[in-house]
Amino acid sequence: MQAVVGLTLILVGLTFAVPRSPLFVEYTPEKDSNKPCTLPDGSTLPIGETVQPDPCMHCTCLIAGWDAACATAMCALPLCELPHVVTYSKDHCCPYCAVP
Repeated sequence: MQAVVGLTLILVGLTFAVPRSPLFVEYTPEKDSNKPCTLPDGSTLPIGETVQPDPCMHCTCLIAGWDAACATAMCALPLCELPHVVTYSKDHCCPYCAVP
């Protein structure tokens, strides 16, 4: 029973000891809330819109005037059984198995 009480006290102590995240960013809206976001290639995207610049990436304009939030797929190398081989294509984001 003492171990459980001690663990509870440790957890309660940790709850208060966790500092505020250094990644937290406060956002203050600009006067022009219709300002588009900037994509990685320098083009712009209206607020609330999503685009797919290539098969592996999609970007969304979440906050007016900021850079668009983009995510890139991370692909594992597939395990192919013969006669299939790992194949790469500009039309597919990830490598896949295909017959040569």
